[in-house]
This record gives sequence, structure tokens and C-alpha cells, in this order.
Amino acid sequence: MSILKVHYFLWFGSLSCIMPFVSVFAIQHTTATTEDIGILYCVLPFIVSVFKPLFCSIADRNNSHKKVLIVSTIFTILGYGLLLLIMYVRFGRFSWYMFCILILMANSGQGVVISLNDYLVMKEVTRLNKDYGGYRVWGTVGWGGFGVIAGIINEYIVNLPFLLPGILLFVSIETIDLIFMYFKLNAKYEDSETNSEIVPNTSQNRKPISVLLKKPFISTAKAVKQVYHIFLHNPTLLQYIVIVLIFGALTAFHWSYYFVYLEAIRGKDALLMGLALFVESFAGELPFFLISNIILRHCGPSLSLNISLAAFAI
Repeated sequence: MSILKVHYFLWFGSLSCIMPFVSVFAIQHTTATTEDIGILYCVLPFIVSVFKPLFCSIADRNNSHKKVLIVSTIFTILGYGLLLLIMYVRFGRFSWYMFCILILMANSGQGVVISLNDYLVMKEVTRLNKDYGGYRVWGTVGWGGFGVIAGIINEYIVNLPFLLPGILLFVSIETIDLIFMYFKLNAKYEDSETNSEIVPNTSQNRKPISVLLKKPFISTAKAVKQVYHIFLHNPTLLQYIVIVLIFGALTAFHWSYYFVYLEAIRGKDALLMGLALFVESFAGELPFFLISNIILRHCGPSLSLNISLAAFAI
């Protein structure tokens, strides 16, 4: 099995132990209100959008993807792991500010890791002519599997503060992932030499996009100009941007308040939250990994996106 499949499994599996529970943690262990959580999740993407391209650019320019991946993983572990301090030391209102700093730290590292993960996987699937979904599905398996385990231990280990067992499980799994990637990720995965090949977009009813990358790095002005010409010759890309923005808004509501909603109607039922992650992964995502190619072949990318948007909204 590819080491990147194992990494996807461990990475997303570890995140499922803490990431979905962050809002509930804030309400249970800080002075945060739902309004505070909304403000945090509003600011968070803008902060991450600064660090993600910055550190990914450093990785590209210095061909140091492994080093940046390892450092970013450590930041993620520290950001989420140090939340346990808030449970044992009562800081009052300062506990909320400390929570925000740690979450910003964790999400910044997490954003870089996810970008580098996709970069490394896309290089491997291109080199080996493999299906990306065959890799990404392991992330779904890890997310659903460890998510329900986190729910169980958070529910039944009652001699520890609420959600602390899940944090400890996250730190344990991600430390294993960190050590695994440190020793297993080698030079063939982080070679940043860019392939000079034309990749056509053969979708019907719009001009093909052909991108020829002759140099690994170009100036910002040239990059902006290239993007402008792509949108100029492919106006349907604007449709995709609108859909992505709507997806982002719907996802924000879901991620920010779904578990808060479950807590409001059922109390501190971590088992139910873990089961929700399990159902989401194995009854929701996993089947569509298997049939997505069929849907795309029959409906095309544009209609498939619209169907996904309608399903998400419903």
C-alpha cells in the first residue's frame, strides 16, 4: 500500500477526534457564545489563506516539502493538543482568547498539510496513472472510523474532562502519523520538478483549457494575467466559483454549529456525535467515491456540481 494512503488514513482519522468537536469544546470549557464562535470561524479562513500559500511557496522554492509538512504537522498537534491546558487551568475570559490562538495555530498548520498532501498525492497518481479517489477514500475511512471511536471514549471515559479523551487520541494518532511520514517520505515524493505537458480540458460547450508549465515559478503579475485569460476564455468558471462560494457558506454553517445543535437537543452526547461522523463517512461519502465516475460520465461536471449543491442545501 502507498504510504500516502496510510498518511491520509491517519491524518483524517486523527482530525476526526477533535476537529468536529471544536465548537462544543469552546462552549463547554471557555466563556464562548455562539456569536463568538461565528466570529472566530469568519476570521479563521482569512488567517489560514495567508499562511497556506506562504509556506507552500517556501516548500516549492526550496524543494523542502517534507520539512514543511513535518513542521506544519507539529504545529497542528500543538494547536489542538494544548487545548487540554484550558480544561485544567481556569483563565476566565482569557481562556477564550487562548482558545482562539490555539485554533488559529492548529488550522494554519492543518491548511498547509492538506495542501501538501494533495500535491504529493497528485504527483504520485499522475506518475503511476492511478485514480485520486483510490487515495482519498482512505481519508474518509479514517475520518469515520476514528470519529466514532472518539465519540465512544469521550462518552464513556467519565473520569476525565469532557472531550479530553478525544484530544489525547488525536495527539496519539497524529504523532504516529508524524513519525511514519518522517521515516517513510523520501525524495521521490518531494521532487518539485514540474512536468512540461499539456493537460486539455475536454468538457463540452466551452473552449479547452491548456496549461503548459515551462517553469516551476512565475511572477505574481504573470500568474494573475494567466488566471485572467483563463476566466476570459472560459466564462463558465464563474459558475464554478459561485457554486464553491455557496458550498463554503453551507459548510461553514454545518461545521460551526452542527454539533452545537446536537448538544442543544441531546446534551453532552459524544456518542451521538461520533455516530454522526460514522454515518457521514460510510453512508454518505464512501458510496459516492464508488459511483462518482458514473455520475460524472452521465451528467457532466457542471450538472454534477449543481446536483451536489442541491443535495447539500436539502
